[in-house]
Amino acid sequence: MVLVEPLEDTYTNATVILRPARVAVLFRGGDHWRSSARLAISVTGKYWGGAGFILVPFKDDGTVAPEIIDVVAAYDPDHVVTVRLPRREMERVNPGFIALRSEDGKLLVEAEERRSYLTRPDVIDLPIQDSVALKARAFVAAACTPFRYGDPGEVQSESIEHLDFEVGPRPGRLIAAARPMPSESVVLAGSETWTGSGSLSLAIRTGVLPYALEKDQNEREEPDEAQMMRLALDPERWSRKAPGDLVERMNVGGASTGEKTFFWCDEPDGGLTSLRYRFSIDAGAVVVGDTAEDFALAYAYERLLGFGVWLSSEMLTNETVARTIRLELANAGMRVQGWAGRLLLSSSSLDRAELTGLTEVLCGDSWEANPFPDASTDAIGRSKSLPDGVELGVPELRLGLHQMAVAEPPETQLSVPVSVAQDGTTFMRAPLATPQPAALIRPKNGPVRPYWYVGVNFWETSMPHGRGVPQIFVQPERQPFINSGVRSSRDGFVFHSQAGGLIGAGASLTSQISQPRLKILGMQPWVQAMANQAGLEAKSSVPGMHAQLLARRLGGRQALAEMVSGPFHPALRRFASGDPKKPAERTSKVFPLRDGVALGYDPYPRFEALCRCVPGLRDEDVRSWIDQLAQADLLRRGFILDCSDCTRPSFVGIDQIGQRFLCVRCSAVNELTATRWNNDGNEPAWFYDLHASFRELMTTHGDVGLFAAQHLRRGTWEYSDTSEIEFLAAGTGKPVAEMDLIAHVNGEVVVVEAKSNGKLGNGPREARSAAKKKIDIALALHADKVLLATTRPRMANSAKQMLREAATLAGARNLRIDEITGLGPELFETEPTFDI
Repeated sequence: MVLVEPLEDTYTNATVILRPARVAVLFRGGDHWRSSARLAISVTGKYWGGAGFILVPFKDDGTVAPEIIDVVAAYDPDHVVTVRLPRREMERVNPGFIALRSEDGKLLVEAEERRSYLTRPDVIDLPIQDSVALKARAFVAAACTPFRYGDPGEVQSESIEHLDFEVGPRPGRLIAAARPMPSESVVLAGSETWTGSGSLSLAIRTGVLPYALEKDQNEREEPDEAQMMRLALDPERWSRKAPGDLVERMNVGGASTGEKTFFWCDEPDGGLTSLRYRFSIDAGAVVVGDTAEDFALAYAYERLLGFGVWLSSEMLTNETVARTIRLELANAGMRVQGWAGRLLLSSSSLDRAELTGLTEVLCGDSWEANPFPDASTDAIGRSKSLPDGVELGVPELRLGLHQMAVAEPPETQLSVPVSVAQDGTTFMRAPLATPQPAALIRPKNGPVRPYWYVGVNFWETSMPHGRGVPQIFVQPERQPFINSGVRSSRDGFVFHSQAGGLIGAGASLTSQISQPRLKILGMQPWVQAMANQAGLEAKSSVPGMHAQLLARRLGGRQALAEMVSGPFHPALRRFASGDPKKPAERTSKVFPLRDGVALGYDPYPRFEALCRCVPGLRDEDVRSWIDQLAQADLLRRGFILDCSDCTRPSFVGIDQIGQRFLCVRCSAVNELTATRWNNDGNEPAWFYDLHASFRELMTTHGDVGLFAAQHLRRGTWEYSDTSEIEFLAAGTGKPVAEMDLIAHVNGEVVVVEAKSNGKLGNGPREARSAAKKKIDIALALHADKVLLATTRPRMANSAKQMLREAATLAGARNLRIDEITGLGPELFETEPTFDI
């Protein structure tokens, strides 16, 4: 990729957030999944309370459910990890899973003899790694974009792949922001020894006290399940109002009473808070079902949406618990509806019909007019309905997602000196002034080390977030240290605060903090970086280079789109060349009113012809438009003059006209006399010539892609694009596909195929081949949508279906296929229709 030299030194604004790591922790599903889940929550509780972690269950064959993969991708973890358990812990949560043999080689099967063997002082309790968990971890990591490092062409490795059961800050490991037991607070936490569904559901909010700390406390009796579900379903997540006897049984803090109650996940000494950007109508979800996937979805929704509750079938069959759930769900729905949101009722293990049937116990009685009243009584009917504010459905995990951040400061605004290149790439001219938390978590032994992660979001830049852009493209200076890695996340860039390299003993905390210089790619360099990662090369096609030239001269892509899709579009179309496959038309046919001249296939209109193209505009408006194009060197005034030698007429621009002029065709010197302009004895009239690149764009229907760009831009808060990109096979240079438009729209990447005739190809075979290529490119770019665009009233019947079939064959389950029809300039009376 050839970088364009920086053109402009300026400043841009950046928002910096200090936060804990986002980590996806795998745990084994199956018969003992509840014990495995509690243990995973307990282990994550050692790392900043585990407030930002999610859990990922895997099956016995190492696969992970597709809906879980979707949630993990939306969560966008910094790391995907397994938990390496000592053999005694593995036996405790999953009895009989590991093979144990005595000194004589006998396989130990009975629970008592296995327990006796593992408690022997001569048996070293080494951590073991579940091979199936490794397979599942690699599968999940491939579906998202965790921290990776490695030079181009090398196999990319991840900096952190495991959590240890016992926390220990080691080089290359996730540094634990652990804290001592709170001594002056009421802190609620679950216990690994509890077994009920209610306590596991509430653990999504409160967390589970790590087992090493649990052993030092008196054994706690499991609380009443109905009370726990009342707290779990409380929509006011910030209030933490718990019944007194629930506090008594779940409190692990040093105080028996206090003004405020904390949860173990709150990490009160760490000072975390929850941030949310933009609004989403989906305020949370209640997940029903008995599988590990159901529980993991509720766990993730709590982290992503701020409200996630798991309900098991045994809760719903216990009338006392079910009554509490019904009342609290109605209250939660009413409160969320008052906040202009909704709660969704969902399930991984149940289909919609099963979910509808099972959730009847959640429905309150409602009175409504009977649509089919009894003829004799005309009675008012009594029916069952979900509480107000609660609907069946799956949350959309795109906008309004939560994330944990350090409370002080929650955000830092910086003005960053940058250089902006012609292709939109922004280079930082100085290292980032990385802040640090106001209150530090100090370990019991040793000095404070940087333990937080840093998120940076630059304003007014065009690079899409996330999607796994290789580090080499976003960090100008090569970083040889693992901890110095930078990744493109859903919120911008993220890096670990610990600087790499040699750090001397006794170094101050400030000198240990990473301060990288970052590079924010423009839209086309971003496409090239993503293509490079997929084994492709990307470059502007010839029409793409023409479009870039026009955009530069007009002041940018938006100015070009506005020019082409605005009211002067018919005037621009007047310059479109004729079809070279047909004989050139005579001037009398091209300009029947004799207000222009056709030379070969190219028309040269006069001012009167341009005015007739835009009847609703004044002559002054047309002159201003002509002046704008002329000042941008995209339109020339001139004469149509013939030659005394070759006798052929040609357009001679005003810059080439003098008393003597050269013939454009044969270079003969001609005198500027009345015989040269052949205008019935009148003085010569002005004709107009559009730049060859602009004329070519209008001739080849390049305006359709610009119509689509202008349509996508309307009503957006974030938009950038690039057009006419050709994709080639790396190394061979063999053409693979060409995309008319690639746009970044409100955080989504949209690839657009613009067709003036509404067809993907001239026949079924060509159309299917084109559909496959478009889907392949969309996958390489991690696109969210493939969009068909046309000026016709409708696309060909099979175009959309062919793209859907190609997406299905490629396994692109979440890639949306849409179309826009009826596109045109602003003067069209009808608005374009958007068909989903």
